[in-house]
Amino acid sequence: MDEVQSGWAIHEILRWKNRFIPSNLVHIHGDKDRIIPIKSLKPSFVIKGAGHFMTVTHAGEVEKLLREILI
Repeated sequence: MDEVQSGWAIHEILRWKNRFIPSNLVHIHGDKDRIIPIKSLKPSFVIKGAGHFMTVTHAGEVEKLLREILI
């Protein structure tokens, strides 16, 4: 992602005013995410010690959780 795209993405995230939350939404978030801090969020599941790239750094934990949710 180049600088223009990342600037656009950050701007859109910060200004997002979504009011609709689907009943089947599952939000998995890392408690060490510095890009989108958890302090203002209400995730369904929290991966301890995981940052923004938890699908890479904590792949095993994310996979296990997804299997439990989806099966």
